[in-house]
Amino acid sequence: MKEHLKGLDTLRAIAALVVVIGHIELIKKNNNITSFDYAPSGHIAVVLFFVLSGFLITFLLSKELDSTSTISFKKFYMRRILRIWPLYYLILLISILIIPAKQSIISYILCFTIFPNVAHAIGEGWASSPQIWSIGVEEQFYLLWPIILYFIFFLNKRLIVPILLTLIVTYTVLPHLLGFINVRYFQSESMYILETLFYVTKYNCIALGSCIGLLYARRNSWIQIFNSNTFLVIITSLAASMWLFRFEHKYFTDEIFAVLFAILILGVIGSKTFNIDSTLTKFLGKISYGIYMYHWLVILIVIELLPIEANIVSYNFKLYGIVLTTTILISYLSYSFFEKRFLNLKSKYRIEKSH
Repeated sequence: MKEHLKGLDTLRAIAALVVVIGHIELIKKNNNITSFDYAPSGHIAVVLFFVLSGFLITFLLSKELDSTSTISFKKFYMRRILRIWPLYYLILLISILIIPAKQSIISYILCFTIFPNVAHAIGEGWASSPQIWSIGVEEQFYLLWPIILYFIFFLNKRLIVPILLTLIVTYTVLPHLLGFINVRYFQSESMYILETLFYVTKYNCIALGSCIGLLYARRNSWIQIFNSNTFLVIITSLAASMWLFRFEHKYFTDEIFAVLFAILILGVIGSKTFNIDSTLTKFLGKISYGIYMYHWLVILIVIELLPIEANIVSYNFKLYGIVLTTTILISYLSYSFFEKRFLNLKSKYRIEKSH
């Protein structure tokens, strides 16, 4: 059961490129190179990835439930493993080989068991590719979500959205509540780690994507209000301007952007006349996982090898050009000659519609 939804590849491409830009500036800053402080936030791009992932996976699971009245857990987990694990573990191995070891034993254990977000929260992240923390968040959510969705579906379908909303509210409020309690009463290091773990896990953003994925799969009539081109232009302009000018709320920045992205996704895929896809963005969206996974290593190597110039404009022009070109090229080659070998196996685990 395969359904292509327009616009999602372009959104993935945008998120991946913003992550690269944000991390170029971060790594420049870490190396005492003049950085541009007003680049769009790469972290917010990860929020977009979370909402997209939650939307698409839950949309497909909901369609499977409607079509077959069940979920094939084996097929679901095999599809996820074949898409995520080969490149994830390849990046770990490549980084071990080409970057001087900075990881601890705890980091090795947690990252090789798909808990990089836990390693990140306790300060034991994978230093040569720290962006892999988000992969752990997604994989852990989808370890349990199909099972929960399956049982709720047969218990009472109407409970699915309330449970998702409860999860969203819990993971939105809990980190701040833990932080308040810790500062007020405990000042505990372990309490701080727990607060950090809840904060970086971001199940609330994935759950929000899951919620709209479910509603879209059910074709709820009220979501058609987001299909208006006027509404889409307004939401796109609002999200883009807030992102570009680095809007920040004291407590709920990620959640505010997640809501905007959720509405944006509904508008992008639902519009009858507006299509944000192009040949280039669809291509970049297709290889966006590779762009996300390879770019940190590429940036580290390029910054190490590229001589710093007094003319910072010239230096940045070369740095960005080399990093983006190299990352896209490597990601394309990886997709074509490595990832596709595993992606082709996914056809064996695809769900066929029942008749």
